[in-house]
Amino acid sequence: MRGDGSVYLRGDVWWMRFYRNGKPYSESAQTTVKTEARTKLRARVQESRSDKFVPPQIDRITISDLVQDLLAWYATENRKPTFAADVRSRWTRHLESFFGTMRASQLGTDQQREYRAHRTGEGATDTTVNREHQILRKAYRLASEAEPPKVRRVPRFVLTREDNARKVFIDHRTAQKLKDAATREGLWARVFLELAFSLGWRKGELEGLKAENVRLAEGVIRIEDSKNGDPREAPLTPALRVLIEPLVFGKTPNESLWPVQSFRYAWKRICKAAGVKSGKAGFILHDSRRTSARNKRAAGVSESVTMELQGWKSSAMFRRYGIVDHADRLAALRKQEEFEASLTTVQLQSPKPATLN
Repeated sequence: MRGDGSVYLRGDVWWMRFYRNGKPYSESAQTTVKTEARTKLRARVQESRSDKFVPPQIDRITISDLVQDLLAWYATENRKPTFAADVRSRWTRHLESFFGTMRASQLGTDQQREYRAHRTGEGATDTTVNREHQILRKAYRLASEAEPPKVRRVPRFVLTREDNARKVFIDHRTAQKLKDAATREGLWARVFLELAFSLGWRKGELEGLKAENVRLAEGVIRIEDSKNGDPREAPLTPALRVLIEPLVFGKTPNESLWPVQSFRYAWKRICKAAGVKSGKAGFILHDSRRTSARNKRAAGVSESVTMELQGWKSSAMFRRYGIVDHADRLAALRKQEEFEASLTTVQLQSPKPATLN
């Protein structure tokens, strides 16, 4: 009947033609059997009359198109430049060469497994590959929420279990050695380490600090963009203020606090001067972030305040950093033993109840 569309042959394959809001659509029925083509046509016509209709043009959309949409979303609507930079870096360095020309409709479990095998063969960890798969998952979800949708489905992304969280702390004595060595490196290096141990901020967040981030009149240090996309602010204690003031005076607002772009090489020199090993086999700068959180907990700072100061949005991230170590557990058991021993002492010293004759 009129409005139900039609089927026609193109070579040996049957195609379907139908209309939605007066606009014609043509697509392959992917069959050489006419009755099967008519069955598919009826289903597509019914779908075209609903809100769930997805135009056939989306079959030509590539994964690269979806990722570019994701980058545009980060730049215009979500406004998270840090996330956008990470997505762009991972896409251009690894994902694009494998998925760039692939149709979005083609991605499935087999392609994901093939990519994971390829990346792990290059030495990438499961955590790294998970982050790369999460970029694709976010791109697909964003495309599915578009109007009209740009994908028919969001593939199921299988992420492997991660159990590689580093749990290294820097003890107080070693931290003091590092700070002393940083002082010999220069005032700027000492300030950098003091902020790392006090605030517990990420290396990239500290390296990006400019004079305008230090608001001496307000007594705070503030960044407008962090890894999680939110601004963060921390008060300057008197000790921190005395150290950081000389780095701010005489600088333009947009001038960096530090004489170097990266603290990487300074950290190696500081560790060597302090007599400790740098790197994964010894200490990395990120260990100061974990140490800062642990010291806050030991000082009685609440979990919520620690999370806000250090930029964690969930308790899961707080726990993942392994804030409690062996010494903490041992101290807890000793306190329990002392408490139970005190109960026993009280019981032994208590007078026996009188008995009636």
